[in-house]
Amino acid sequence: MGTNRADMARVVRRVVAVVVGVLLLAGRATAHDPPDTRFDAPIPLELLLLGAAAAVGLTALVLTAGTDASLRGSGGELARLPVGVVRSVLTGSRLGFFALVAFALVAAVFGPVERNLATPFVWAVWFKGVGLLAAIVGNPWPTLSPWETVARGVTRLRGGRPTLSYPAWLGSWPALVGVLLLVGVVENLTRVPDVPRETAGLVGGYAALTLAGGLVFGRTWFRRADCFDVLYGLFGRVAPVELRRTEDTTCSLRWRPPWEGCTTPVTGTVAAAIVVAAVYIVSFDGVLNTIQYQYFLVDVGVLLGTGVGVELLTFLGGYLLFVAGFVVLVGTSELVGGRDDVRGALAAFAPTVLPIAVAYEVAHTYPFVLRGVVTVGATLVGVPPADPIGWLSVPAFWASQVVLITVGHVVAVVASHVVTAQRYATARSARRAHLPLTVLMMGYTVLSLWIISLPVVR
Repeated sequence: MGTNRADMARVVRRVVAVVVGVLLLAGRATAHDPPDTRFDAPIPLELLLLGAAAAVGLTALVLTAGTDASLRGSGGELARLPVGVVRSVLTGSRLGFFALVAFALVAAVFGPVERNLATPFVWAVWFKGVGLLAAIVGNPWPTLSPWETVARGVTRLRGGRPTLSYPAWLGSWPALVGVLLLVGVVENLTRVPDVPRETAGLVGGYAALTLAGGLVFGRTWFRRADCFDVLYGLFGRVAPVELRRTEDTTCSLRWRPPWEGCTTPVTGTVAAAIVVAAVYIVSFDGVLNTIQYQYFLVDVGVLLGTGVGVELLTFLGGYLLFVAGFVVLVGTSELVGGRDDVRGALAAFAPTVLPIAVAYEVAHTYPFVLRGVVTVGATLVGVPPADPIGWLSVPAFWASQVVLITVGHVVAVVASHVVTAQRYATARSARRAHLPLTVLMMGYTVLSLWIISLPVVR
């Protein structure tokens, strides 16, 4: 068993190395974060996209020689940590984040509009930065969330029980609406991220709703309905590091394969829709400032005879297309695999695309997060902020995006292979079911790399 796993891991590493080597020589590219910059590489974009799609397909083909067991490993221990130390770190993190949120809201209301602490903290450090942290060490939001901290304290004072049981019919719908509204619409289609007081108003409204739900329904509200807890929890499935309580006095810091957490089904089809939303929103964010999208908006506005709400309509329409495509391809996998539980298949295969969402999220936003962290830190100590990636050339920045996206898609293919091997009765039916999913991964690969190749406007 160990030999098979080592052999398969070696094959996957070789595929990634070859793909990355080819892609780094390819295409004409733009870097979204360093604006108005472009460089030309010797291989045309068409060959880049074809090569990337072929690489994903090749990975799937190579994996057919392995088995589910050869790719599932328990990981290994990195360190043993005393429980007291872990608790101290978690408590310090909780109190520190609570203080930063409070300070940022006060600064938003009473501070200057220019160089205000609130906007880089809320949008870069919190919304995006905590997501990237979740992709590395697992979901930190149950520890960091100020609203859950307050709700826990109030609930203890009331005897430890919530007022009502969380209604089963509500499911994860509040989280889906929150992800689409806050992370999708408000962040990308409004001026709120640039205005400190409007940012504070948004956080205040979210805090009031989340705290009220937590006080009424208890911890289940945060796990099922809080959009950030649900989204960061999904990102945390890809994390290569996890912390486990092993004994009364110690915790185990462990590593695991990045696809390991993506082979367990999500809870229900709404949770699957949130996964698709995570993939879609980061793609929409990437295409938003491109010339092609601006032309598309004009064409849609002319077609509809209005410019009002066109961006919102395109956002929602694009999301519905992503959902429809995912449902069709997963349903096809279920059909050719010899089963007819489409709902179960959606829940099972949704986590397998999380590495794609996380890889693109990291690739697209890490400069934004780094600049936000530096800006907040510099503002707190009263010094001018420096550019933490000013040394990074445009070709190097684009290369980092390509590497991250490519590795993410390879991990997604591995995860989907493991799930098909578990879900379908025979190796032949599993291979058949994996084919439509491979097509889906190839499509996401081409789309992601095409987006980062587009020229942007400011």
